[in-house]
Amino acid sequence: MNESGASPGGDRPAPRASDGRVPGRRGLETRDRLTAVTMRLLRSVNYRDLKVTDIAREAGTSPATFYQYFGDVEAAVLALAEQLAERGNEQLNRLVRDTTWTGRRGTARRRRSPARSWASGRTTRR
Repeated sequence: MNESGASPGGDRPAPRASDGRVPGRRGLETRDRLTAVTMRLLRSVNYRDLKVTDIAREAGTSPATFYQYFGDVEAAVLALAEQLAERGNEQLNRLVRDTTWTGRRGTARRRRSPARSWASGRTTRR
């Protein structure tokens, strides 16, 4: 993280604590642990039944620490969704960048590409 609050990659701002501060390394680790626990709990608990105390206890911290990073459970879930979307976007970019799209294998990939089918208006095989 640099002085402007950007992450080391420099392309997106670092996450902020609920009071607007930019957390340091340990703070970011705590925030990541809280979002990881949130994801794990969402696999077995309905979103509406998820409580701050459950997340904090599973993360080995207090509810007060949770509230330093998130205003409520919804904010933690939204932060988790942003992380997952970013991760998916990075994977898609790698796929597009690192895949050979020429020659026999590239032609086969283009033929079965879901995006190609969608763009052509055919969403199902006939």
